[in-house]
Amino acid sequence: MTLFPTLRLPLLGATLSLGATSCLSPPEYSDTPEIEFNRVEYTVGFDPDGAVETDNVTVVINFRDGDGDLGLESQNRNPPYSEFLPDGSRNRFFNNYFIRIFRRNQQGNWEPYLPGASTSPDEYDSRYPPLNPDGREQPLRGDLSFKLFSLAKGRIPSGSVLRFEVTIADRALNVSNAVVTDPITIR
Repeated sequence: MTLFPTLRLPLLGATLSLGATSCLSPPEYSDTPEIEFNRVEYTVGFDPDGAVETDNVTVVINFRDGDGDLGLESQNRNPPYSEFLPDGSRNRFFNNYFIRIFRRNQQGNWEPYLPGASTSPDEYDSRYPPLNPDGREQPLRGDLSFKLFSLAKGRIPSGSVLRFEVTIADRALNVSNAVVTDPITIR
């Protein structure tokens, strides 16, 4: 499965002049990212090559961050963003978008779920690029959309009810609150 971030232009906290002497102050947000669930979209389509029918899920969250240090460049691979820790274990902060899949069981309880041949709960974690276009420290808010592609039809049984838990991290390794999506039913 691949995650592809789709960004809507973040609203940058900035000072706006109104007339000659009045102005608005930038919003004050915590330097730890805060997120809210916006929506989850489910469609049936095809992989990017058009060869395999897929279940496509897009998770949209709203974010805000006080210092705007959200996102990682693909070349950010040195500590603390290296793929592995000195002991050889995987480094959680190689990624900055963390997603867990849960499936409702027959008793109506939610259980962690790994589709098909998945072996690791962090298989769907990914990176999103820097959200502050000029790199300055400033408050940010906006939407962050992630599309989960390549859930090949049949990999998740039809009728399965899924929901997703999402957190994000900033470059200072501050981890946001967790949000849970509405459930979707696989057709």
